[in-house]
Amino acid sequence: MRRTAVAAALTRYPVSAMLKEGRLHRRSTRIKPALTTENKHMRVEHVLSYIDDATHNFEPMENVIHIDEKWFNQDKNTRTYMLLEGELPPQRDRKSKNFIPKFKKPCTGIKHSCNHSQPEEVPINTSKKDTIQDGYITVSSIRS
Repeated sequence: MRRTAVAAALTRYPVSAMLKEGRLHRRSTRIKPALTTENKHMRVEHVLSYIDDATHNFEPMENVIHIDEKWFNQDKNTRTYMLLEGELPPQRDRKSKNFIPKFKKPCTGIKHSCNHSQPEEVPINTSKKDTIQDGYITVSSIRS
């Protein structure tokens, strides 16, 4: 509400009064994916590549870790607008939310391990034979 009042060069009171009277209302919009038929077929083929041909079950993905650089969107996927009666929110469409302009921030990926043979205490110098992946990955920022 404060941003709307500043953008309209008003105080917050008229904006809040218009909200209470129903002349102004809040509306959220999301970026909708514009998937082509080719994109849909590629997605299905990608999922089918993880099916084991012998058992017709999905392969366990316990040994797959996706590590990538940390990217941040310059625009949000969901945006809230204050609209007058009869006013429509602006059309926000892109091919998908992956097409929002991005910027990169250097980060590190750290895998957490735990020793399941001794759950109450985990020594600092455990060997790799005694440790297994506990499923958590931490991404932390690198400060320069």
